[in-house]
Amino acid sequence: MSHKQIKTHKSITGGGSALKKYQAVMVGSDAFWATLYYEICVWFAYLPGALGLFVRKLLWPRLFKRCGRGVQFAYGITLRHPGRIVIGDNVVISEYCTLDARNPEVETAIRLADNVMLSNEVCLSAKGGTIEIGAHTGVGTKTTVQSTNDCPTRIGTDGIIGPHCYLVAGGTYHMDKLDVPTWKQGIKADTGCHLHDNVWLGGQVTVLGNVTMQSGSVAAAGAVVTHDVARNAIVGGVPAQQIRIREGSE
Repeated sequence: MSHKQIKTHKSITGGGSALKKYQAVMVGSDAFWATLYYEICVWFAYLPGALGLFVRKLLWPRLFKRCGRGVQFAYGITLRHPGRIVIGDNVVISEYCTLDARNPEVETAIRLADNVMLSNEVCLSAKGGTIEIGAHTGVGTKTTVQSTNDCPTRIGTDGIIGPHCYLVAGGTYHMDKLDVPTWKQGIKADTGCHLHDNVWLGGQVTVLGNVTMQSGSVAAAGAVVTHDVARNAIVGGVPAQQIRIREGSE
């Protein structure tokens, strides 16, 4: 576990009332009215059909630091520290998505620009980090986007992120000491995971920290991207290697 994870574990299993633990892990505020409003909204997370969509659209925008117009909240969404989340206009958050913004050291841990589409069961985990997704970007089913240890994950505009992808910044542990459990050695600092504009990831692609994919680049299905990718390059394999450069007209 990282230092951030240890703090989370202690906040759940340590001393203090059950209410305080719940506020620290889920709500992100110990204010009574903030907690009460969060609880009211959570009750409607699993309200089905058109009525559920209407009630969430009516009540949920006030949970966030900022929420634009026309945002759609589907059934079964999990929110943690919603007051650290900024959502643009016409964003769609589909069934069973998780938005985890547990980073008390920043005002905004997750930022979704206009017209972002999160498909079913997408997980955005910014516990100890920050995540930004640019306008008109779609994120495929069961994709996980993670940022921790103050290492940012950023996706530019017009991105296509396929299903079952994994993007992670700050996800590599030190492991030099054989006599110390890996989780106790801490996470390596990295420059983050950065996808510039118009990047396409096929299904089941992994992009690690310290990686930048330049604009127009493509990662083929199943690729594990461990090094920077040039503008308009197509990469594939494990680890990913350049296949060719796109040569279409611009």
